[in-house]
Amino acid sequence: MDAPEFFDTRLFVDLVESLETQGWVWQQDKRLMFDDRLRRAAMQTRELFDPTLRHRLQLITHPREHEEIDNERR
Repeated sequence: MDAPEFFDTRLFVDLVESLETQGWVWQQDKRLMFDDRLRRAAMQTRELFDPTLRHRLQLITHPREHEEIDNERR
């Protein structure tokens, strides 16, 4: 990714840590997991972000087809 928001490693780490603290994401089997609550929140905030940024965020959060997605919280 060549987007500026991904160049600052500390900013990205702080974002993930904040999401973990608030319960939006968690680590499981060395992977960052999330459930439908995050997807619903993302849908509700669509108007806050421009289409380009939304697309970039979707690229880094879209699960690969072969990966199992945990729909249940731990």
